[in-house]
Amino acid sequence: MDIKNLALFKMANSQMKWLNQRQSVIAKNVANANTPSYKASDLTPIDFKSTLLKQTSKVQMTKTNTAHMSEGGRKVSAFRTNNAHMSGTLPNQGEYRVKEIRKPFEVAVDGNAVNLEDQMVKMSETQQQHDLVTTLFKKHMKMITMSLGKR
Repeated sequence: MDIKNLALFKMANSQMKWLNQRQSVIAKNVANANTPSYKASDLTPIDFKSTLLKQTSKVQMTKTNTAHMSEGGRKVSAFRTNNAHMSGTLPNQGEYRVKEIRKPFEVAVDGNAVNLEDQMVKMSETQQQHDLVTTLFKKHMKMITMSLGKR
């Protein structure tokens, strides 16, 4: 069994990649805190729904029982109400994009728009999310090894 094929671990891996890239962007912002006219940037946030759709988009609906997908003896079919539903593509799907913060809270006299307090808060949030994903990964690995009878 390869854990890389499990959806939960794929989502955890995706989240870790996003957190790694976000930490790099935050570090770049902090490093340029004194650079004139530098604008702070951040990553576009990923949400659970789009990540789940990416990981489970390969699942096809199949009828395993004749009573499934029927109502009172007549056949009920699933249909697509939106082109993005039940397909492998998402609207505006892409890897993590860096976006410039358009309306910074503070701008220095030299035009620098990096607020170190905001960057530290973002760094702390990123660390907390990293710890959460790591803990979930460890717990699920323990569960798998326990179910296999290994300690």
